[in-house]
Amino acid sequence: MAREFLTWRPSSMKTQVLWAGVLIGLAGAFGHIIARANQPVDFKANAALHGDYAPVAAARPRFGVALKVGKCINMGGMLERRVEGDLGPPLRDGDLATVKDSGFATIRLPINVAAHAAKTPPYRINPKFLNRISHVVDVATKQRLNIILDLHAYTEVMDDPTGQKDRFVAIWQQLAERFANAPASVWFELLNEPTGQFWSNVDVWTIFTPALAAIRTTNPVRPVIISGGRSDVDSLDKLTLPDDPNLVPTFHFYEPMAFTHQGANWTSRARPVGRRFTQSDADLIRGRLVRVKSFMQRTGEVPLLGEFGAYDIAGISTADRLAYYGTISAAFASIGVQSCAWSFTNGFSLYRGGKWVSGFPAAILTTKP
Repeated sequence: MAREFLTWRPSSMKTQVLWAGVLIGLAGAFGHIIARANQPVDFKANAALHGDYAPVAAARPRFGVALKVGKCINMGGMLERRVEGDLGPPLRDGDLATVKDSGFATIRLPINVAAHAAKTPPYRINPKFLNRISHVVDVATKQRLNIILDLHAYTEVMDDPTGQKDRFVAIWQQLAERFANAPASVWFELLNEPTGQFWSNVDVWTIFTPALAAIRTTNPVRPVIISGGRSDVDSLDKLTLPDDPNLVPTFHFYEPMAFTHQGANWTSRARPVGRRFTQSDADLIRGRLVRVKSFMQRTGEVPLLGEFGAYDIAGISTADRLAYYGTISAAFASIGVQSCAWSFTNGFSLYRGGKWVSGFPAAILTTKP
């Protein structure tokens, strides 16, 4: 049947006037929605900073370990590099004092162990690099900071998981032995952002399971953090952890990439600088919270948001970055999920030139004690 709505006409002048008013009203409302969607989030007017989000106490899993993360920051671009200091400032002992004095309870330390491990059996890790990691752990412990040792930048295992299996297990065996007597405030993260062939073409548990077994030989109850493929929110849907009460799921959040990665020169797609953090972005975040809550309800597990942030580059206003960090940290804290901001310095800098970027770290919230 042919649709005839284009030829429909009101039966009277009064009706025409009435419908004209309705259409004008709808047009105005629609225009308001479009304008609101593209309107930059006003940091000063954003009362919860943070949108309408009110942090609650950290959610507890139905079983297993409940990490007391508190306010957390990544020490990115430092020990994850092949040469520490080639991207920017190396990690200094005083940085951890700054972090502690600024209200943080936990640091996540990305470490590029693969760059310092032999490529042939027994895959020995360079003692100098192990000593460097140990030193940072000791300093963090003296500062009463929790520390996550995150195996980062291991691209070889992403490209050839099966071929790198023995090396991956050997690396974790050595790290576990080195930190077997470390305090309970030291946690492990098995592999940062597994991508490439790692989740798509192999059964990852054929690689993760022996690595976990190597860890459990010397660290039977130490928390181990595990990520799904790509580590985004969607990765939680396919992440099923084995029966170990001391495993913690994790994910990362950089949505929308058009805002957080604008101007980045290392991504596969160039994103122009000048994109604002808008209300439509804030609305998108609400939908992602639903996905995370669904995972928590389905599994009884509570994930850690291990990374979130926005690139620090000329052309992105500090106000927009403040609004982003504030909104994300508050949003996930409102469902009891703790988070770790990326990063102290070197790229997504919150601390620059010997001082905190204006407004940080106060903009970053966490769950209630």
